[in-house]
Amino acid sequence: MRKYFVFIVLVLPIYAMAENVIFNPGFDMTPWDTGWTIETDTAMSGSCTKTAVAQVMPDTGSSLPNCCYLKTYVRLGSSGWCYGEAYAKTEVYQIFNEIPNCLIKAQIKYLWYWYNPCWFDDSVAIDARINGIWQTVWGKRWEDSTIWSEVSIGVNNPITGIRFRTKSWMYCGSLSGGASVAYRFWIDDICISEIGIEEKESRVKSSEFRVQQNPFARFT
Repeated sequence: MRKYFVFIVLVLPIYAMAENVIFNPGFDMTPWDTGWTIETDTAMSGSCTKTAVAQVMPDTGSSLPNCCYLKTYVRLGSSGWCYGEAYAKTEVYQIFNEIPNCLIKAQIKYLWYWYNPCWFDDSVAIDARINGIWQTVWGKRWEDSTIWSEVSIGVNNPITGIRFRTKSWMYCGSLSGGASVAYRFWIDDICISEIGIEEKESRVKSSEFRVQQNPFARFT
């Protein structure tokens, strides 16, 4: 009786990291000047003395050189009683061609501080543009991280943009003296890499698979 051996060819999917889509190692003295858009917004109302600041600032004294930070600051005050509202928002973003899946990495730190606030809301966030809509993929409120740390965010949906932002808002219905709230958000070493799947052929020889001659047919 003859024995026949079959060689099995298996196609195995191998997950691999592709080239960086966006890499920005630092922003030097001109903040976010390589394809990034800067937007700021402020609003104030009421009888108090009001201050609202929204800026992108260079920072040469940081432990990571040539970085920048987003700054928002609002203040209400009066020598007597007053009421008021102040709002500030700073954001930087970049729009690019669609990335099916990606890994977002950045070095960050943030500092939040306040003095006698009334009603307030403060936050820092990282957004991805998914299906044309900005969605928050990382965020913090009312919290400090004064040392540099790395965020690593995996996004499984196609994205067409990345945005970093901070905002500060405060409302005082009745205030005597002063109140303020602010956030600073340092960002550096941004890297967005596409995560793809490459198909590699692996030929596997196996003697475990045997085909014996069929007694009812001339050929197997």
